[in-house]
Amino acid sequence: MLIAVRCFGSLAGLGPDRVELNLPEGATVADALAALNLPAGTQAMPMLDGGPAGPGTALEDGAVLDLLPIVDGG
Repeated sequence: MLIAVRCFGSLAGLGPDRVELNLPEGATVADALAALNLPAGTQAMPMLDGGPAGPGTALEDGAVLDLLPIVDGG
């Protein structure tokens, strides 16, 4: 299955703004993150097709996975 991954904010500097991944059926958000080979310690909040997603959320063909930087502060 083919999914699109978009990185925003500080994560956009880690590679292309948009990447297409070809993943096996049954792949999850965690599988997509592993396929991206992000630097160790990179933290992101995944959003799948506009809604919140966790590492175990299943992906579907044509899905759009947005990665937002986790911000801290007050």
